[in-house]
Amino acid sequence: WYTKSCSDYNGTFSKVLSPHVGLTNLTRKSGFNGEIIQTKCYLTNENKILLKNYKKIYKGIKKLEIIIPESCQEWFFSLSKKESFEFIEMIYKLKFQVKANIFLKKKKSYSDIEDYLNNNFPSHNIKFLAPIRGLMIDFIDKDFIISSCISSIGIKASELFNIPYIIYDKSNNSFDEWNNIYFNAKLKPKFVKNLSDVKSIIKNYKNGKEI
Repeated sequence: WYTKSCSDYNGTFSKVLSPHVGLTNLTRKSGFNGEIIQTKCYLTNENKILLKNYKKIYKGIKKLEIIIPESCQEWFFSLSKKESFEFIEMIYKLKFQVKANIFLKKKKSYSDIEDYLNNNFPSHNIKFLAPIRGLMIDFIDKDFIISSCISSIGIKASELFNIPYIIYDKSNNSFDEWNNIYFNAKLKPKFVKNLSDVKSIIKNYKNGKEI
Protein backbone atom coordinates (compact mmCIF):
# COMPACT_ATOMS: atom_id res chain seq x y z
CA TRP A 1 0.00 0.00 0.00
CA TYR A 2 1.07 3.64 -0.51
CA THR A 3 0.54 6.11 2.33
CA LYS A 4 -0.51 8.96 0.02
CA SER A 5 -3.66 6.96 -0.77
CA CYS A 6 -4.60 7.45 2.88
CA SER A 7 -4.71 11.25 2.51
CA ASP A 8 -7.88 11.37 4.61
CA TYR A 9 -5.63 10.94 7.64
CA ASN A 10 -3.35 13.83 6.64
CA GLY A 11 -5.93 16.59 6.94
CA THR A 12 -5.93 19.75 9.05
CA PHE A 13 -7.84 18.14 11.94
CA SER A 14 -6.13 17.51 15.27
CA LYS A 15 -7.88 14.34 16.47
CA VAL A 16 -8.76 10.95 14.97
CA LEU A 17 -11.26 8.52 16.51
CA SER A 18 -9.96 4.98 16.03
CA PRO A 19 -12.07 1.88 16.76
CA HIS A 20 -9.34 -0.61 15.82
CA VAL A 21 -5.61 -1.02 16.35
CA GLY A 22 -5.18 -1.42 12.58
CA LEU A 23 -6.64 2.03 11.91
CA THR A 24 -4.47 3.48 14.66
CA ASN A 25 -1.32 2.07 13.07
CA LEU A 26 -2.42 3.10 9.57
CA THR A 27 -3.12 6.66 10.73
CA ARG A 28 0.32 6.95 12.30
CA LYS A 29 2.01 5.55 9.20
CA SER A 30 0.10 8.06 7.07
CA GLY A 31 1.96 10.89 8.77
CA PHE A 32 -0.73 12.05 11.23
CA ASN A 33 0.85 13.59 14.33
CA GLY A 34 -2.28 14.61 16.25
CA GLU A 35 -4.16 12.84 19.02
CA ILE A 36 -5.67 9.39 18.32
CA ILE A 37 -8.59 8.56 20.61
CA GLN A 38 -9.49 4.90 20.99
CA THR A 39 -13.23 4.31 20.62
CA LYS A 40 -15.56 1.34 20.37
CA CYS A 41 -16.48 0.22 16.86
CA TYR A 42 -19.90 1.62 15.94
CA LEU A 43 -20.67 -1.23 13.53
CA THR A 44 -19.68 -3.89 16.08
CA ASN A 45 -21.86 -2.28 18.76
CA GLU A 46 -24.84 -2.02 16.39
CA ASN A 47 -24.47 -5.68 15.44
CA LYS A 48 -24.37 -6.65 19.13
CA ILE A 49 -27.71 -4.87 19.57
CA LEU A 50 -29.19 -6.79 16.63
CA LEU A 51 -27.85 -10.04 18.09
CA LYS A 52 -29.90 -9.61 21.26
CA ASN A 53 -32.95 -10.79 19.30
CA TYR A 54 -31.07 -13.57 17.52
CA LYS A 55 -32.20 -17.08 18.34
CA LYS A 56 -29.91 -19.91 17.37
CA ILE A 57 -31.66 -22.69 15.49
CA TYR A 58 -30.24 -26.13 16.20
CA LYS A 59 -29.62 -27.87 12.90
CA GLY A 60 -28.21 -31.14 14.20
CA ILE A 61 -25.13 -32.35 12.37
CA LYS A 62 -24.52 -29.75 9.69
CA LYS A 63 -22.17 -29.41 6.79
CA LEU A 64 -19.18 -27.18 7.07
CA GLU A 65 -20.23 -23.58 6.42
CA ILE A 66 -17.84 -21.02 4.92
CA ILE A 67 -18.59 -17.36 4.30
CA ILE A 68 -16.75 -15.19 1.78
CA PRO A 69 -16.82 -11.38 2.16
CA GLU A 70 -16.52 -10.06 -1.40
CA SER A 71 -13.57 -7.79 -2.13
CA CYS A 72 -13.49 -4.89 -4.59
CA GLN A 73 -11.24 -5.02 -7.63
CA GLU A 74 -9.36 -1.73 -7.33
CA TRP A 75 -5.78 -0.83 -8.13
CA PHE A 76 -5.04 0.39 -4.60
CA PHE A 77 -6.06 -3.02 -3.23
CA SER A 78 -3.65 -4.72 -5.68
CA LEU A 79 -6.55 -7.00 -6.70
CA SER A 80 -7.54 -7.48 -10.34
CA LYS A 81 -10.67 -9.09 -11.79
CA LYS A 82 -8.52 -11.98 -12.96
CA GLU A 83 -7.31 -12.58 -9.40
CA SER A 84 -10.87 -12.37 -8.08
CA PHE A 85 -12.04 -14.95 -10.60
CA GLU A 86 -9.09 -17.25 -9.79
CA PHE A 87 -10.03 -16.97 -6.12
CA ILE A 88 -13.69 -17.85 -6.66
CA GLU A 89 -12.73 -20.80 -8.89
CA MET A 90 -10.63 -22.05 -5.98
CA ILE A 91 -13.63 -21.63 -3.67
CA TYR A 92 -15.83 -23.48 -6.18
CA LYS A 93 -13.43 -26.46 -6.13
CA LEU A 94 -13.16 -26.27 -2.33
CA LYS A 95 -16.95 -26.52 -1.98
CA PHE A 96 -16.99 -30.00 -3.50
CA GLN A 97 -13.71 -31.28 -2.11
CA VAL A 98 -14.55 -30.56 1.54
CA LYS A 99 -18.36 -30.83 1.09
CA ALA A 100 -19.15 -27.36 2.41
CA ASN A 101 -21.96 -24.85 2.13
CA ILE A 102 -20.54 -21.62 0.72
CA PHE A 103 -22.03 -18.18 1.36
CA LEU A 104 -20.77 -15.03 -0.34
CA LYS A 105 -21.61 -11.65 1.15
CA LYS A 106 -21.83 -9.23 -1.75
CA LYS A 107 -20.05 -5.88 -1.66
CA LYS A 108 -22.54 -4.18 -3.98
CA SER A 109 -25.84 -5.07 -5.64
CA TYR A 110 -24.03 -6.00 -8.83
CA SER A 111 -21.31 -8.58 -8.31
CA ASP A 112 -18.71 -9.51 -10.94
CA ILE A 113 -18.12 -12.75 -9.08
CA GLU A 114 -21.83 -13.67 -9.07
CA ASP A 115 -22.03 -12.92 -12.79
CA TYR A 116 -18.86 -14.94 -13.47
CA LEU A 117 -20.13 -17.97 -11.55
CA ASN A 118 -23.57 -17.88 -13.16
CA ASN A 119 -22.03 -17.76 -16.64
CA ASN A 120 -19.24 -20.29 -16.14
CA PHE A 121 -20.52 -22.57 -13.37
CA PRO A 122 -24.34 -22.31 -13.48
CA SER A 123 -24.78 -25.17 -11.00
CA HIS A 124 -22.39 -23.63 -8.44
CA ASN A 125 -25.04 -23.56 -5.68
CA ILE A 126 -23.19 -20.81 -3.80
CA LYS A 127 -25.60 -18.63 -1.82
CA PHE A 128 -25.19 -14.88 -2.32
CA LEU A 129 -26.09 -12.66 0.62
CA ALA A 130 -27.45 -9.11 0.38
CA PRO A 131 -24.90 -6.27 0.37
CA ILE A 132 -26.12 -4.62 3.58
CA ARG A 133 -23.16 -2.51 4.64
CA GLY A 134 -21.66 -3.50 7.98
CA LEU A 135 -24.21 -6.23 8.75
CA MET A 136 -22.37 -9.11 10.45
CA ILE A 137 -25.25 -11.38 11.43
CA ASP A 138 -24.67 -13.27 8.16
CA PHE A 139 -21.36 -14.45 9.66
CA ILE A 140 -22.78 -15.97 12.84
CA ASP A 141 -22.45 -19.76 13.24
CA LYS A 142 -20.15 -20.03 10.21
CA ASP A 143 -17.10 -22.27 10.58
CA PHE A 144 -14.68 -20.18 8.52
CA ILE A 145 -14.28 -16.77 6.95
CA ILE A 146 -12.19 -16.75 3.77
CA SER A 147 -11.40 -13.59 1.84
CA SER A 148 -9.31 -12.66 -1.15
CA CYS A 149 -6.82 -10.22 0.42
CA ILE A 150 -7.66 -8.48 3.71
CA SER A 151 -11.32 -7.68 4.39
CA SER A 152 -12.30 -5.13 7.06
CA ILE A 153 -15.67 -6.77 7.73
CA GLY A 154 -13.90 -10.15 7.76
CA ILE A 155 -11.65 -8.85 10.54
CA LYS A 156 -14.55 -7.42 12.57
CA ALA A 157 -16.76 -10.52 12.18
CA SER A 158 -13.88 -12.86 13.07
CA GLU A 159 -13.17 -10.86 16.22
CA LEU A 160 -16.85 -10.57 17.19
CA PHE A 161 -17.82 -14.23 16.66
CA ASN A 162 -14.42 -15.86 17.21
CA ILE A 163 -14.46 -17.46 13.74
CA PRO A 164 -11.20 -18.67 12.16
CA TYR A 165 -10.18 -16.24 9.42
CA ILE A 166 -8.29 -17.32 6.30
CA ILE A 167 -6.77 -14.74 3.94
CA TYR A 168 -6.05 -15.94 0.41
CA ASP A 169 -3.32 -14.13 -1.50
CA LYS A 170 -0.95 -15.73 -4.01
CA SER A 171 1.51 -12.90 -3.38
CA ASN A 172 2.88 -11.77 -0.01
CA ASN A 173 1.05 -8.43 -0.18
CA SER A 174 -1.63 -9.25 2.41
CA PHE A 175 0.87 -10.92 4.73
CA ASP A 176 3.18 -7.91 4.54
CA GLU A 177 0.30 -5.48 4.99
CA TRP A 178 -0.93 -7.36 8.06
CA ASN A 179 2.52 -7.34 9.67
CA ASN A 180 2.92 -3.68 8.81
CA ILE A 181 -0.47 -2.40 9.99
CA TYR A 182 -2.14 -5.07 12.14
CA PHE A 183 1.01 -6.43 13.79
CA ASN A 184 -0.31 -5.83 17.33
CA ALA A 185 -3.88 -6.99 16.71
CA LYS A 186 -5.24 -9.85 18.83
CA LEU A 187 -6.63 -11.58 15.73
CA LYS A 188 -4.15 -13.92 14.04
CA PRO A 189 -5.48 -14.96 10.62
CA LYS A 190 -4.06 -17.76 8.50
CA PHE A 191 -2.52 -16.79 5.17
CA VAL A 192 -2.82 -19.18 2.23
CA LYS A 193 -1.71 -19.20 -1.40
CA ASN A 194 -3.54 -22.19 -2.86
CA LEU A 195 -6.33 -24.72 -2.44
CA SER A 196 -4.08 -27.24 -0.68
CA ASP A 197 -3.27 -24.72 2.05
CA VAL A 198 -6.97 -24.09 2.69
CA LYS A 199 -7.81 -27.80 2.76
CA SER A 200 -5.00 -28.45 5.22
CA ILE A 201 -6.38 -25.84 7.65
CA ILE A 202 -9.91 -27.24 7.34
CA LYS A 203 -8.65 -30.80 7.86
CA ASN A 204 -6.92 -29.79 11.09
CA TYR A 205 -10.12 -28.03 12.19
CA LYS A 206 -12.22 -31.15 11.55
CA ASN A 207 -9.69 -33.28 13.44
CA GLY A 208 -9.84 -30.98 16.44
CA LYS A 209 -6.29 -29.73 16.01
CA GLU A 210 -5.22 -26.18 16.72
CA ILE A 211 -5.31 -24.06 13.57
